[in-house]
Amino acid sequence: MKKRTLILLALCLLLLTACTEKKDQIKEQTITKVNEKISDITNISENQIKKSYTYIKDNYTKFKDKKIYEELIYHIKYIQAVGKYTNNDLTTLANKTLIYIEKDSKKNQIEVKKYLSKIEGQEEKLIKQIYNNYIQLKVVKTIISKQTPIATGDANDKNMTTPENINKAIDYLNKYVQNPFKNDEVLEKTIYYSLYLKVLGPKDNDITKLGEHIIKYISNFDKEEKDKALQLLTQITKNQSNKVNEYYNGIKRNE
Repeated sequence: MKKRTLILLALCLLLLTACTEKKDQIKEQTITKVNEKISDITNISENQIKKSYTYIKDNYTKFKDKKIYEELIYHIKYIQAVGKYTNNDLTTLANKTLIYIEKDSKKNQIEVKKYLSKIEGQEEKLIKQIYNNYIQLKVVKTIISKQTPIATGDANDKNMTTPENINKAIDYLNKYVQNPFKNDEVLEKTIYYSLYLKVLGPKDNDITKLGEHIIKYISNFDKEEKDKALQLLTQITKNQSNKVNEYYNGIKRNE
């Protein structure tokens, strides 16, 4: 009797291990599929995000069906991937649903229901937020790649490293750092001037740090980095002439 029980336990353990491995394999394959899909920006749209949200909403309790489980994983991973620059109720729903279908617990099901209730009536706003954030940051990364060699070249050109140009960069950033996404021209110039100050300046200087914080803020929609940049701008613009001289003299010492 004892031997039979041990055999049954061993079989159950094998089945459980096989099931877990299969689920892990599905997740890995799905992540690859999602990454391939979103590598083409034309596959990212508000309609596709809505389609994924609707599928989760309508099918999250049916995950024990193998085909539905695979589809749920796909739509969850799609929202997680496109929503990686956003933290809102819809991205949280995707995370909570993944936990629920993996653990199959009443507590997790209640969490999913709670977020579905919070989202109701706000779907369009949340979907638009995810879409806009993703597209904007894709554009940001492209602009940073384009502007980095230009800003680096200018920072290494003695004719471009003058107090006048440094003041011009600070004045522009002071004007637009609150809303660098106003339009394409403002975004490009904000990124250019931030990179210029970051590359040009001596380490541990407030103006150099200003460029660093603005790039981090724009690259990740990081509010904490924006706040640091605004604090530095306040300090710099209070005594801009001396701050620029200190920065410029640091550049000259490093030549």
